[in-house]
Amino acid sequence: MKRVCIDDFALKKRHTYGTIMVDLDTHQVVDLIHSRDGEDVTSWLKTFPNLEIVSRDGSITYAHSITEAHPKAIQISDRFHLLQNLTKYCTEFFKSVVKANVKIPVTILKEVPPIDVNNLNMPFTEKVKMANGLMDNGYTFHQIAKALQMDIRTVKKILSMSLNEQEEYLISTMKRSHKHKMLQKEKQIGEVRQLYRLGNSQRSIARQLGLDRRTISKYLNPETTGMHANLGQTRTSMLDPYKEEIKRYVTNRYTSVQIDAILRRKGYKGSTSTVRHYISKLKKSLFEDPQLLHDKEFEFVKRREIIALLFHSKKTKTKLSEEQIKEIYKLYPKIESVIDLVNDFRDILRKKRNDALQGWMERATALDIQLLKSFLNGIERDLTAVKNAIAYEYNNGLAEGKINKLKLIKRTMYGRCQFDLLRNKILLLEYEKKVLFN
Repeated sequence: MKRVCIDDFALKKRHTYGTIMVDLDTHQVVDLIHSRDGEDVTSWLKTFPNLEIVSRDGSITYAHSITEAHPKAIQISDRFHLLQNLTKYCTEFFKSVVKANVKIPVTILKEVPPIDVNNLNMPFTEKVKMANGLMDNGYTFHQIAKALQMDIRTVKKILSMSLNEQEEYLISTMKRSHKHKMLQKEKQIGEVRQLYRLGNSQRSIARQLGLDRRTISKYLNPETTGMHANLGQTRTSMLDPYKEEIKRYVTNRYTSVQIDAILRRKGYKGSTSTVRHYISKLKKSLFEDPQLLHDKEFEFVKRREIIALLFHSKKTKTKLSEEQIKEIYKLYPKIESVIDLVNDFRDILRKKRNDALQGWMERATALDIQLLKSFLNGIERDLTAVKNAIAYEYNNGLAEGKINKLKLIKRTMYGRCQFDLLRNKILLLEYEKKVLFN
């Protein structure tokens, strides 16, 4: 046995740990001890005199123990842990400089649907139907709010609901009241008709139920239902007859006070506030150029989507478009440099470019990021093992896999998991596997 990997594992998390050794050639567990302290690991390693290559994580304790027990052994730092530590430090840097939601200009914008002045008085239920259709066609919340003359918060609230939730939301208090009254009325109509079928006269029914005889007569009409005759009908506005005239005055820059005075001379008797609110909405629709929406609109990108860029190479897809990424880089120039740095480090490990490591470290130092400096200090402290990680194929994957299996065995032994029993069980399982496959 000349080539092994070692790693620590928890016997009781944050309290007691052990160390496991796996043969890189046979993929078998060699041994495990009930400690990860330097002296214990050194003494343990000395019991294996033929070790030439030892793969490990970035632990300085393990590095010193291996050096003391086998000075000539080649130590290899695990590539997965190197990349994991780099992305962890970069993630912390992103969290320190990037807000949870990053506001950027809308990058992909469809042509804004035309604004119809009639949308000012469109029933809310119709606006919701149109909003659903526009969203299905790829329009943004801001475009929909602009086209339908709705508050952006209302648009977001409505379109975040399912269709069933929308239907429930659209049942107004008035409609709920009407539904209740309709059921009460239908119940009373049924009672009147039942009494009439039993031979009671209209006068008698009116007296029993405390209703007017004309009401009894109406309820006995087969065409009478509990539904109100005006249900679903939109009330006309007092300003409807002056719609085109108001639009002309607004276009010619008349004030709301002037328009109100003109309308009153022509017979308008409504409130001044109604005229003012109507004109305010009309001005927004007339004087805000839809083509300028691209300059005014924005969208939010979540920080976790930006952090995800650290874990994607340049060839893989991300949730963010290239345009969105460019806008983010404009806001946070260092983020682009950090992401390029991570991708380049990944390439160095994959392509075994040991000659590029020193240049990469100089670039990382030049960024002057404290968290990156911490990572670089670890690299410099363990530089030989890091270079060996780039040069050799060995890694700690076997040890990680065996530790996962060890955890499973440990859980099945809950309540009787003494270390000696755990060690003997694992070594016995490895021996049986060796015999079985040989």
